[in-house]
Amino acid sequence: MAQEDGYLIGKALPFKLIQPGGQVQDIRRLPLLDTWPRGLYRIVIGVYRRDTGERVKIHSHLQQIDGGIQLGTVLK
Repeated sequence: MAQEDGYLIGKALPFKLIQPGGQVQDIRRLPLLDTWPRGLYRIVIGVYRRDTGERVKIHSHLQQIDGGIQLGTVLK
């Protein structure tokens, strides 16, 4: 229902500059619009190649949805 694309850390850090095993904290804000129905919304993060739009394969023990990782849920 909502999304935000862009590089990490204020849209200034391309993924290619992150070393293997490196960690980055990034904050994104997505609106919960009044026009949306009440309910439970999933928060999913994914990475894709900017040049092709292809999703990057994620290796994680967390629940995967449509090639992304579910971080949690929000109740509206």
